[in-house]
Amino acid sequence: MGFGVRSALTEDTTSLVPVSRVPPAGLTCRRFEAMAPLLREAGVTHVTSLDPLASPDLTLVATARPAAIAPAVVHLYALAGAQPRLALEPAGTLRVVRDDTDRLEVETAASAPGRLVVRDGDGGGWSATVNGRAAAIESLLGRHRAVAVPAGPALVEMRYHAPGWRPGLAVMGATLVLLAWLARRRDARLAQEAERG
Repeated sequence: MGFGVRSALTEDTTSLVPVSRVPPAGLTCRRFEAMAPLLREAGVTHVTSLDPLASPDLTLVATARPAAIAPAVVHLYALAGAQPRLALEPAGTLRVVRDDTDRLEVETAASAPGRLVVRDGDGGGWSATVNGRAAAIESLLGRHRAVAVPAGPALVEMRYHAPGWRPGLAVMGATLVLLAWLARRRDARLAQEAERG
């Protein structure tokens, strides 16, 4: 039996987490009560462990015994009190229109000017618009991102482009032009040699 769990980063089926998101030293599953507040703030709703965990904050949801890691047992727990992945602060409603790894669109209806908080990994490469106009992205605790929204209805769109992708495309384009020029030069040289020879 396999399963995937929505995490603060994405659908995590690999257990690969960026080093910047690893808890501070000393926080482990053995000291789960110390780690639980950080997980809640990150919007983590479920915890997986190869060892059984005993905590009043956790409810066992499922166990899996994948043949590839037998005889290990994977335990899936629900974490009580997790913050929502998306929140409108201070108050209002929101509706997710699109939620992809590189694009997030959310319709908001804020009762007063506020912000849309997204408890995903914060990193370079994100840009935002609110009602089609460029908007600044605020970093929250170096972990999450937020965008200011006006009172009333608004459409917030966040897009991700890997940092350096534009210069990378420019270098690739220049390389292709150079290779094409070198190939034409070689072909012209070979043609001249064939005429002489």
